Amino acid sequence: MDKIVIDPRTELYSTDELWDNFYSKERIVKKVKFSCHLNDKPENSVRIVCISDTHNKLSEIAPFIPPGDILIHAGDFTNFGSIEEIDKFNDDLQKLPHTYKVIIAGNHELGFQDNEDESLRDEIYLNKGTKKGYERLQNCIYLQDKTIEVSDIFKKMFPQIVGQLQ
Repeated sequence: MDKIVIDPRTELYSTDELWDNFYSKERIVKKVKFSCHLNDKPENSVRIVCISDTHNKLSEIAPFIPPGDILIHAGDFTNFGSIEEIDKFNDDLQKLPHTYKVIIAGNHELGFQDNEDESLRDEIYLNKGTKKGYERLQNCIYLQDKTIEVSDIFKKMFPQIVGQLQ
């Protein structure tokens, strides 16, 4: 691909035009070739899948997400954190087969940070987002200023093994 140089001092393109014409076309999702068959998971093992930066397109990439026991979405699941985007993500997330879904907000989930000083936002982000938008997420583990013990998840998934270790 030829290198695209965008001079920020020019006003030839709006940010929407830049996204539509350049940046969004560079994002390519490809299936990854795994060293083992995805359905061949050893007994008493846990498969963790980590994704991020789906930007309101989880349903489009869902066919490419490998199966697993635990899905971690490491942020930027929306573009601006609107109610519509959060609800769509929540609906799309529920369709994924992973037993546990751990969600972490990214910088695009505007309003998710409880102590955010909105006056520090860039102008294009003012009046966007959903305060406490994380409260709309269902059937997942939302991480914000807290930790979870992976062993708690393992206890639920493999009680017979955890019992042997104690």
